[in-house]
Amino acid sequence: MHNGERDSIRSFPDSADGRIKREAWLSIAFMVLPAVLYPFSSGIPIHAPWTLETQSLAEEPANEGAHSNPTHVGQFIPSSTATLAGREKVHHGHSSSESTSVGAAFLDSLGVTLSGVFPPDDRKKVSPTTDFPWSAIVKLYAWRGGHVVQCSGVMIDAFHVLTAGHCLQDWSFFPPEWVDSVEVVPAMDNGSRPFGEAWATQYRTPPEFTPFDGFLFLDLRHDWAVITLDRNVGTFTGWMRLMAAPQDDPSYVGPLHTTGFPGDLDMNVWTMYHTSGPGCWADEYEHGTWLDEAPGQSGSPVWVLNGSDHLVVSVVSRGGLNETDCNVGTRLTPERLENLSLWVTADPPPLDYPDLSIFRYTYGSFAPELVAPEISQLTISSRLRNKGTAASGGFRVSYYLAPHSLWEEPTIDDDTFLIGGVDVPPLEPFEVRDLQWAGAVPIGVPSGRYWVAWVIDSGNAVVEFNEDENVVFIRPTPLIVDAAPPRTVVNITGSAGVEGWYRSTVHLALHVTDDLSGTHATVYRLDSGPWTPYVAPFDVRSEGPHLLEYYSADVAENVEPTSQTAFGIDLAPPRNLTVVSPAQGEIVHTSSVEAHYEGTDVLSGIEGYFVRLDDGVAMPSGVSLSCAFTGVADGPHEMRVTAVDKAGNEAYVISSFRVDTNPLSLSGPFGPVPIVVVLATAVAIVVLVWIRHARTRKGLT
Repeated sequence: MHNGERDSIRSFPDSADGRIKREAWLSIAFMVLPAVLYPFSSGIPIHAPWTLETQSLAEEPANEGAHSNPTHVGQFIPSSTATLAGREKVHHGHSSSESTSVGAAFLDSLGVTLSGVFPPDDRKKVSPTTDFPWSAIVKLYAWRGGHVVQCSGVMIDAFHVLTAGHCLQDWSFFPPEWVDSVEVVPAMDNGSRPFGEAWATQYRTPPEFTPFDGFLFLDLRHDWAVITLDRNVGTFTGWMRLMAAPQDDPSYVGPLHTTGFPGDLDMNVWTMYHTSGPGCWADEYEHGTWLDEAPGQSGSPVWVLNGSDHLVVSVVSRGGLNETDCNVGTRLTPERLENLSLWVTADPPPLDYPDLSIFRYTYGSFAPELVAPEISQLTISSRLRNKGTAASGGFRVSYYLAPHSLWEEPTIDDDTFLIGGVDVPPLEPFEVRDLQWAGAVPIGVPSGRYWVAWVIDSGNAVVEFNEDENVVFIRPTPLIVDAAPPRTVVNITGSAGVEGWYRSTVHLALHVTDDLSGTHATVYRLDSGPWTPYVAPFDVRSEGPHLLEYYSADVAENVEPTSQTAFGIDLAPPRNLTVVSPAQGEIVHTSSVEAHYEGTDVLSGIEGYFVRLDDGVAMPSGVSLSCAFTGVADGPHEMRVTAVDKAGNEAYVISSFRVDTNPLSLSGPFGPVPIVVVLATAVAIVVLVWIRHARTRKGLT
């Protein structure tokens, strides 16, 4: 607040003509060098098309508001067109939060300058802002393409806002252009939007503001505008009354009040500040004050108190040249109030609708971050509000899983999985509701990473102002779904035989693999013993058959079915191995020799026999107890019979025998019979010869 003669008021300035000439040159300088005057320069707002009094707005901007970073681009839901109760609404997409996100952001530096703060700065932060009169103060975002001008304003009835005319121009272009759309945020509180936002359907400024067909000459004495809104938000915020007093009325002396959104105290321009102080002067069109003002406050109301009534007497327009020069506002004259009344009464009241969305930055949360279908309990918490001006009916919020990607924006489509939903009772205007869904991810959702999404009014039961804010993705952490249990395999090492039998101590090791969450625990038991947590490989030394049972669970709580592995240990060779035939020392009278043998093994059992004749190749006979050889030569032979059990243990026995197939051999197949026959025949022949010889001799004699 200025420390000089703050209690004086002049009906006219000392040199009105000089001030007007000075402001004319200043307006040209501001138009040509807007970026030099203030680093947040936005441009100078004005009236709608050049020769008309009304600018119709058919579109809403491509996002919802402003961050301080001019290069930040918000995340948008694709544009859509919706017909609501017979009227067409065109949406270019809104950020899914309650705070705005813009391309290039500018403050109204053509109007208020930093010179408008008179030391000491006595502006006070206002929070909360939901009580009147703060609820009637609005933040303006005036859009032209990717650029936005930020100003202030005041509700003057249920659906009209009073602000400065230059707030409706974009001076990032030259020549400047009228903005395409205007977003109005009542009672913004450090980015919070307790009454949501409204959009302009049209705005009006007096034709005197741009007396020529162009922007190069502005009459800043007529720097005021009225914005018509698409909803009756003033019914909830309240509004200030307007007053037109004679220019020498003591009301212009003060005490005066003003409230708006200065950019020098909050780089985001999200915070409301209020100040009070005396007036400086008043003339036919304008009102000078010693109120502290800064860029972003153009369009703020200057009001006086009349009991509990708040009466707006002027609109903040521009700052003084220095700390000794008053700030300037556009004075509300009877003629202006008459024109304003005509404009306001010409507008039919808008239709009110609900508008469902998330609450501020509360996109939602979920826990845990890792789940197994039909096993883990997933809990999703979300907060929504009706920021529209009409109550909603009941509706449903559905929860989805959308495949996670670092390169593509998630959508709700055929690749997403519906996992549950909550039925929500009706919401009153600006009511906030906390929701929670808990359940298991259904079977059929494959393993992978997913964005958790919730869709407000998934059944389209509610007709809203804006249908494009109903899909919300919870970021930045994806949900991991592990649908597959771990896989455990056993590695057995030892001297192996067949069919799981070993002839040595067995070394057992369990190996577990899991694609996503990792192994949580592995347990086992041996031979129906107690279940034991698996820590490290172990040995089994006892003979006999064994049964190992085991399973694993992963971090997502998937448990694999119990697996079994049977094995056995047999350290002893087969026993009682005997060659039945040919027996030891036996004489075989045929060249086809058939061996018969037998043996036993009490643990693993006989796997097979091998029979070798002399130095020949061992012939496998399997489990058969006989083996035949043909063409065996006469003479002595050695037969080796080896028995192998299933563990690989071996035992053998040797049987020596002789083959004699010579019929004349005493050990031949006929024994001594042939020799006896031969001898008997020889004897008989000798006897016969002797008898014959004896007879011959007798006859001679």
